[in-house]
Amino acid sequence: MRRILVALGSVVIAGMLVVAGLAYHYTRPAYIEKRLTREFGGKYSVHVESAHSDPFRGTISATGVTIASDSLQGQASRAAPLRTRASFRLPMVVCRGVNFRALRHGSIDVDEIELDNPQAQMFLDRHIASRSRGPKRMPHEVLMASARPIRIGTLRVVNGDLQYAERSLTAERAGTFRFADMNATVSNITTVHGTGPEDCVIDVHTRLANSGVLNARFRYDLASKPLKMDYHATMGRMDVTSLNKLLINLKGIRVKEGTIDSLNADIAMRGDRATGTVRLPYHALKFEMLDQDSHTRDLSDKFTTFMLARKVHQSNPDDADDSVTVVTIDRPRLPEVSLIKFVWESVREGVLRSANLPEPPVQAASAAGSAHQ
Repeated sequence: MRRILVALGSVVIAGMLVVAGLAYHYTRPAYIEKRLTREFGGKYSVHVESAHSDPFRGTISATGVTIASDSLQGQASRAAPLRTRASFRLPMVVCRGVNFRALRHGSIDVDEIELDNPQAQMFLDRHIASRSRGPKRMPHEVLMASARPIRIGTLRVVNGDLQYAERSLTAERAGTFRFADMNATVSNITTVHGTGPEDCVIDVHTRLANSGVLNARFRYDLASKPLKMDYHATMGRMDVTSLNKLLINLKGIRVKEGTIDSLNADIAMRGDRATGTVRLPYHALKFEMLDQDSHTRDLSDKFTTFMLARKVHQSNPDDADDSVTVVTIDRPRLPEVSLIKFVWESVREGVLRSANLPEPPVQAASAAGSAHQ
C-alpha cells in the first residue's frame, strides 16, 4: 500500500508540475524544460517532445514528457546522491476545461487532467541516510498553506506501469516490485472550499506483482485541520511466491508456497490515530530464510527458518472449520511518520498479526490493537 501511494503521488505531482509549466510558458517545450529542471534543484532533468494549447477550447496537451534523476539516466550528478530516485515517462498529458486567465495569474484551475500510459521507476536506497528530519507535514497541510489557489476537478491515471526497487541496509542488491495495469482517479483537489464536495476521493485499481488485483478508495478531507481520512482496500486471490523478487533481496526470505485468498482493510484516520480492521485469509504458507546477496542458506538460516516456522501461522484460519481472525487496529502516528507511511503501517500491522509475526521495532511505544474471531 505504501509503495502504491508513493508511486501514484509522484506521478500526480509530476503531472501537475507539467501543467503549470505548460500554462506559464505558453507551451514552449524549451522554457518548460528549463523552468522545471530549475525547480527540481538540478536533481532531475525534464524533457518535453511537443506541447500545444488551445485557449478557445480550454485545452492543453503535451507528448513525450520525461522527468528523471540524473543517476537513473546514467549521468554524473553534481549534487549529493539521492536516497529516493525516480524516473517518469508521460507519453500523453491532456488537460481539459483549463481556465487560462486564472493560470496566468498564478492559479491552477482545471476541470480534468489525464495521464495516458504513464511509466514510473522508483528506487529507494537505504544505504543513503535520510535528510528529512523532524515532524512530517500532512499533504492537506502543505496544500492549504499554498499561496496559489488550486482547483483540479478530476485527475486520471490510465493504464500506468510502476516499477519499485528498494535496497536494504544489509544487502547489496535491491528487491523489486511491480504495479501493473494501474488506473486511478483523484477527484476534487482544491484549496477553495465551500463551493462543492469537501472530500478528495482517490480510487486506485492495480495488480500487485502481476498477481493480486487490488482496489482501494480513500476519502480525504483536505479542509480539516486535523487529519481526517478513511480508506477501504480489497484484494483478490494472490500467489505469495510472486513477492519473491522483493522479499529475497530486501528481507532474506524466500516464499516456497502460499496463497492469499483475499484482503479487506477498513481504516479511519482521525488526527494522529488510525482505527479499523484488517481481514487476511490465506493458506499453505511455507518459507525459508537465506542470505540476501548470495541467496544461499547456512546453518543459521536453517535454524532461523525452523524457529519461525513453529511460530508463524501457516493458514488463517488454522482449521477450515474455524472463522478467519480479524485484526483490530488502534495505532498512533509518531510525529516523524508521513501520511503514506502511516497508511502502510496500519495495514502492515494487520497483515503481520494475522500471521503471528512481530512488527519491526519503533522508537516510541504504540498502542496495541486486539484480535477477535
